[in-house]
Amino acid sequence: MTLSWDTDNPVTHWRDHIDPLRTNLVQVLAHRQIYREVLAAVESESAARRTWTWRNHYAFLYSQAQAMALRRVVRGNSGHYSLSHLLWSMEEQAEAMTVNLVVAKAREYEPTRRIDDVIREFEVEWSDGNGRLNARIPRRDREALFRERRSVLDWADQTIAHIDPLVSASPTFGDLDRAIDHVTGIFRRYGRLLGRAIYVLEMDLDNWQAALSRPLFPA
Repeated sequence: MTLSWDTDNPVTHWRDHIDPLRTNLVQVLAHRQIYREVLAAVESESAARRTWTWRNHYAFLYSQAQAMALRRVVRGNSGHYSLSHLLWSMEEQAEAMTVNLVVAKAREYEPTRRIDDVIREFEVEWSDGNGRLNARIPRRDREALFRERRSVLDWADQTIAHIDPLVSASPTFGDLDRAIDHVTGIFRRYGRLLGRAIYVLEMDLDNWQAALSRPLFPA
């Protein structure tokens, strides 16, 4: 059976915008992995070869880039589809996501899954009790996203994008890591619901160390 997604169905539009969000999140996760590995490589060198000025500068650039990337994923702008807009749209048109649609999606994209398990998962995690998406769930997740990640998002607005003249305290690296994990977790859940999670955030990084093994400028 091939699942036909009606172009007038809001679910179709939600699915179409999962891929751009995925691309941005894969970059965030890739940058975090590379950042950690680069710092580990630098700190494994002897003390005489450590360049703390470079390390601090690199950390500063990393934190700014990641904060802006998360802001783009979560808040976006008028010309960019964001995770918060996706959740808002799903709240506003929750009746479009039905258990029958979820079952049809599973039959096409996850044919080995038991349909009873698919229905049970929807009823436990998503349903309003009448076979439709409970609008309170995307609303809850959207509110939590803004509430719990406010320090990172506001810092990006104020100090990087210069949207707000008031400067807030800089988030810690722990704040940044928790924000990345939180946004990624929400994306995975909704990506799975919309049938895009089979490949949702798998990364196959190239050998980035090879690029760093060559000098930037010729001798």
